[in-house]
Amino acid sequence: GGIANYSDIARAVIYASSNGAQVINLSLGGYADSAVLADAIREAATTAVIVGGAGNDDSGAPFYPAAYPEVLAVAATDENDQKAIFSNHGPWVDLTAPGANILTTVVGGSYAAESGTSLATAYVAGLAGLIKSQHPLWTPAQVKWQLLNTAASIGAANPTMPGELGRGRIDAAAALASDPQAQAVIAGYT
Repeated sequence: GGIANYSDIARAVIYASSNGAQVINLSLGGYADSAVLADAIREAATTAVIVGGAGNDDSGAPFYPAAYPEVLAVAATDENDQKAIFSNHGPWVDLTAPGANILTTVVGGSYAAESGTSLATAYVAGLAGLIKSQHPLWTPAQVKWQLLNTAASIGAANPTMPGELGRGRIDAAAALASDPQAQAVIAGYT
């Protein structure tokens, strides 16, 4: 029916991770925080990459479970790498992916163009799975950082959204073609 309790979602997350899921797509959520869901995600993140949709209200308010630190929060972009008009945004967003006018299957066996961060999240979860298939010994943290470190910058297409769309749009070619690179920042020197 499109409605679920956070406690039910928490049980589903634990069930998935306990049964070997290496990537968990959470294309759902709300604006209320939940200690039960946060605990389930924290536990599952030790064995699975967790991806969550940022929400579809053009809001900057944290949307859970995407806003939990263990979850890769995904906003949606259009065909021009601009934030999709409906997509939530904020400093808690980690990545973006295409999510506007995506051709997909619909009930009844046909196709239709749909939009939403749920569609964008599916791209990120799929790419996480591809990375994991190439590097089966990588931890969830390594897969997550590979996604973040190879994202394409979309700042020029979104000049009014600095720091609101994460590292940028996922880049499958870069994520699959490059080995992980350590990133260092010089904080200062004496």
